Amino acid sequence: MSIKYKVQSTKRCAYEKEEHANFKPSYVKHVVYNLIIRSQWLIEQKRNLFNSVSLYFVLCILYSSCAHKSESADLIIHNGVVYTFDNEMTVTEAIAVKDGKILETGPERQIMNKYSAEEYVDAKGRAVYPGFFDAHCHILNYGKTFLEVDLRKCKSWEECINKAKEFAAKNKGAWIKGRGWDQNEWAVKEFPDNERLNKEFPNIPVYLTRVDGHAAIANARALELAGITSETTVKGGTMCNKMEK
Repeated sequence: MSIKYKVQSTKRCAYEKEEHANFKPSYVKHVVYNLIIRSQWLIEQKRNLFNSVSLYFVLCILYSSCAHKSESADLIIHNGVVYTFDNEMTVTEAIAVKDGKILETGPERQIMNKYSAEEYVDAKGRAVYPGFFDAHCHILNYGKTFLEVDLRKCKSWEECINKAKEFAAKNKGAWIKGRGWDQNEWAVKEFPDNERLNKEFPNIPVYLTRVDGHAAIANARALELAGITSETTVKGGTMCNKMEK
């Protein structure tokens, strides 16, 4: 009995070995195929997830851009050099204006993103002054003073002449102009004449204005170019005839 069992067991093991041997290549192929399919599926899922996340961020950026322009203005001036004249003397790039009043100044991107306007002005890198509170500013004349002789601190007419000579040595212009002298600050409190000017500047026209702008001294060359002589009269003023030619 035991011998028969052993024979059957031996045959069964041989059968199973043969069946397993025949099945193994097909099984491995099936497993590999499933792995490839699953890998492709995972790759596709990752691609879809990436596309979804990318679309989400794009929509967020677009929404943020639209949301930034939440305030309206009548005018936006951008791409400029904006002098704010605040306590820190901040210099920035853009201005938003509404109803004739400045809403905000700041970097161009900040203003352009925050405000929408009916009119946009490109300053093209030029200077922009957003506002002045002083009703009696002479901004243009102030700028001209940088091209003239500064005579405000001179303590004598001689010092004024010397400053004019120093200016002429450094600036080769057609005229020499200056402003700021005040005879009340001198030891001799008298209005000067143009004798020294004629001697030091025989060929260059010189015109020096008093500190208040209501009087000036011109040398003979300047008077000649202007067509002014001792016979000339000025309506509302006085022409002093004390001059040398």
